[in-house]
Formats: sequence, C-alpha cells, structure tokens
Amino acid sequence: MRILLITDNHTPTGGAEKTFFELKARLQAIPTNTVFSLGFGPQAMQTNDALILKQNRTKPAKLLWQCLFHLPTYLKIKHILKTFKPDVIHLHNMKQYTPTVLRAIKGYPVVHTTHDFSLICPTAQNIHRDLTPCKTGYTRECAQAHQVKFKRPLYWVMLGLFLKRRQLARATIHAYLAPSPLLTHYLMNAGFTPAYPVLPFLPPTQPASPSIHPEAFLFAGNLGDHKGCTLLLQAFARAHATQPTLMLYVAGQGPLENSLKTFVTQSHLEKNVIFLGWQTNITPWVQHCAAVIFPSIGLESFGLVMTDAMSQARPLIASRRGTCEWLIDDGKTGLLFDPLTPDDLAQKILYLASHPEEAIAMGQAGQVKLDQMIDNETALTQTMAVYREVMLKHPPQANQTPEAAV
Repeated sequence: MRILLITDNHTPTGGAEKTFFELKARLQAIPTNTVFSLGFGPQAMQTNDALILKQNRTKPAKLLWQCLFHLPTYLKIKHILKTFKPDVIHLHNMKQYTPTVLRAIKGYPVVHTTHDFSLICPTAQNIHRDLTPCKTGYTRECAQAHQVKFKRPLYWVMLGLFLKRRQLARATIHAYLAPSPLLTHYLMNAGFTPAYPVLPFLPPTQPASPSIHPEAFLFAGNLGDHKGCTLLLQAFARAHATQPTLMLYVAGQGPLENSLKTFVTQSHLEKNVIFLGWQTNITPWVQHCAAVIFPSIGLESFGLVMTDAMSQARPLIASRRGTCEWLIDDGKTGLLFDPLTPDDLAQKILYLASHPEEAIAMGQAGQVKLDQMIDNETALTQTMAVYREVMLKHPPQANQTPEAAV
C-alpha cells in the first residue's frame, strides 16, 4: 500500500507531531507499505521519504493562507501526487495553506486524524465564555459563546475560517480517526462520519523510580491560556503559602512564558518555580517528581503528557473535564480538580505532597490501567483497516489523473 501522510508541522514539537512520526515509523516497518510524508517546516527540504515546504511564520500570513488559494503550494503538492501515486492519503493537522491542501488532494481516498477540536469549535478549545465545556460543539445558537478570550473582530475571522474548513473537510475527507472516544462522539454529533476512536501509541512502560520527591511537581506542555498555566501558578502560590518547600518544574514554551515568569517574580517564587524551557525528553523530570499536573481549561482530545506520566508510574493531578475523566480514576490513579476553582488544585497539590505513599500507589495503579487500555498493535491494525475501507468505498474518481484532481 502506498500511503501519503500530510501534516501542517513536519517537526517533532508536540503531541500531534509525536503521534504523526510514530505512525510513519510503524507504517514503514510493514514490508508491503511504501510511505511518504508531506508537511511544512522552518526550511524547505526534500528527502527520500519526505517533502517539507516552508511554513508561514507569522499569524497574519497563517490566517491569510487559511482563507486563500496558494497556487505554488498547490502545484508542488500535485507534483508529489503525480510522482508518488498514493493509494490513500492520511491527513493530520491542516492549519497551513488549508484550502490549498484540501483542494489538491480532493478525489483521492482521504483519512483524517483530528488531533484537537478544530472541526468542532472555532477556537479548537470547545469551551464557552464561562469556561465550561460546550456539550454539543459549535452551533448557531452558541456561536457567540465560543468567543472566549478573543476580541470580536478576530473571532469572526476565526469563525469564517472554521466554517470554510468544515465545508472543505466534508467535501474531501472520507473517514475520521480520533485519539479518544470523547472526540469521536463530538465528530459524529457534528456529522463528520464515519469516525473511529484509535488511541495514540503508548510509550514503553518504565520501572518507577525507587524514590520520589514528594514536594516536587511537574507541568509539561504549551505555555498558553487553554493549558491552564495561569491557573496552575495561582494554585501553586496558594499551596506554597501553606507549604513553602514545594517545588514546581515547568517544561515548555508558549505565548504566556514572559507573563508567567513575571508572576513568579512578583510572588517571590523564583526558588520554587523552575522554568525548564522546551524539553525533548521529559522522562528525567517525570521520574523526579511526585506527580504531573495537567490543568487544561480547554478540552483536550487526549493529552499525551498524561500517558507519559502513567507509563512511568506517576500519578496525575488533572482537570475534571474531557479525556482526563476517562483516563484517570479519581483517588485511584490520580486526582481530579475543578479547573474553575484554583483552591481545589492547591488542595490536591498539598494532599499528594503530604501523602507520598498514596502518590506511589496511584502511580502504580495508573501504569496498570494504561497497559490494559492501550495496545499499539491494535491501534496500527485499526488504522490500516480504515485505509482499506476508504480505498474500497472511495477509489480515485473515474478517469482522473493526478493533475486533474481538483
């Protein structure tokens, strides 16, 4: 089978990209497969099994080419289609030259992995202004409620792009994969069918560190509002006021980095909150800490940071919403808190810091649950089965040449 993988970010910088490259490696390990990947990156380059086009670096440029058709990019993609001749195209994130990519691949059998809520909500967070989850996903009735923190002119631009993206997706994509049953439900409710839950690949489980630092905690991820970073630091400051020896390690980069550091300085927490920057491997920090904190306010499609922690027998302190409630058994494999109540998170931090034996037991229980929940071979088998189904039901259009597939 000749498989073309497409992503908007062809660099291993986040959970979606990690899943993309893991899938590519596993597909290439099947002798009957030929796999080629196409995506965007800081610099244009081509290798034997990949073509990387130069990405848009500024927000205005990204917004512009999410609206307009870009002929040079279209022609480059059509050339790859002509030379590689894919049997199936597996589309992942599509936030670079969106209409151009979708127009270029139209007419081919297309599967799409939805790594977030970008087909469900204009902001991809699927929460309302009061920061509660939207139960249905975007509808006309709740359109204004999805605005959240964005200024109205920008939000209406995002809404227009969102509606156009949904229109193009319905015209181009034949099946949807989602990393959790929750997102699968939302996709089906919005009419994106067929949709199948295919869980992400599980990292190898590792023996737990023989000792933990009961007063040390870790956050890893994008430093943005939707990830709950501000909430986390506010809660940590409350907990620190009760237990001054607490430590918080923050791994990641993002738009709030400077403001978060300012908050730490103003709160006199410089010795207790350590910013680690972007970490390609968080294992040493997971092993060092008593628990990993996952404070997302926006709905997460999965949250690979959570499985990284569980695979290393570390408990989670996570928001009581979305996939967190599915992955974590409250009080058994971790602790859930109300993300709209900072004091709730502070109390959960203090509780685990004071009960290291329970933290160890929760981490071990989480590792067992993860082993029972996710099987990498099953995920790969399911993905290949969807490829075959789409190829059977939606073969390339009759008498179509790759150049004409518009």
